[in-house]
Amino acid sequence: MFDIKKIEKNKFFHKKILSAWEILFDEWDFDWNIYMIKSGKLKVEKYFSSDKKEKKTLAILDENSIFWEWALSNNSPKEVLISALLDTEIIFISSLDFQKFIAENTKLGIDFLTQIIDLSNKRLLEANFLLTSQYKISKMISEEIEFSNKNLFEIIEEFEKIIKAKYIIYAEVNEVLQNFINIAYDTRNPWKMSSEIFEITDFRLDLNKFKKLNLSEKNLIVELKNGNKIIWFFIIWERDELEFSEAEKKTINSIWTLLAWFIKQKQYFQNEKNKEK
Repeated sequence: MFDIKKIEKNKFFHKKILSAWEILFDEWDFDWNIYMIKSGKLKVEKYFSSDKKEKKTLAILDENSIFWEWALSNNSPKEVLISALLDTEIIFISSLDFQKFIAENTKLGIDFLTQIIDLSNKRLLEANFLLTSQYKISKMISEEIEFSNKNLFEIIEEFEKIIKAKYIIYAEVNEVLQNFINIAYDTRNPWKMSSEIFEITDFRLDLNKFKKLNLSEKNLIVELKNGNKIIWFFIIWERDELEFSEAEKKTINSIWTLLAWFIKQKQYFQNEKNKEK
């Protein structure tokens, strides 16, 4: 990892401190700076409506993250909104000054360019992982002629392999008792199926209450919605007590959207079958 201390006092680099929620730049803004985070966190968002009321978080940038490196070769306007999640200090250099920086600091400049190349390669690999994972699950879903628990659980097991989780527990809100969830599937069990019921509060899982499940310390809770209402949950153990990378979290986000659609279809067809009886 590149040591930011090597460049922060260089005459070509400048500092900027953002307060929490302060915007660094918005879509369609122009500047030709390359940025690096010294401390804090930034949020990257994309607008999904012309009035800028709907937006989606694409990434969270942490310390030592380098971004907008394509300012070196691209003068197009910004395509995203970036703002501070908390007080954040950034170091930046303009693309014009970068050429002077390289000329006067050859070794340091090469080290910095190497970091940018490594970062670009990592992002390409992450993008490939996201696309191939989405394709794999989408293909499984599209090939399922009958919507059943069996093929839902097969997809969950494939999901577990893709993200290399130690286990995935699938739970559904009880249709009769709204303050309870049914643990429908647990990949740790040899028989996988489960019928345990637990009480919840305001559709939020408190894992401390689920002593019987013998959960690990490090779990990711994924909430699946039907409309605005939370109906299903995944409890995912982050393997070997390590946190998922940003690429894996993006993959999980994209796949659980597909799974929510699949589960809704499954339940719709089940309800239609019940009407015919």
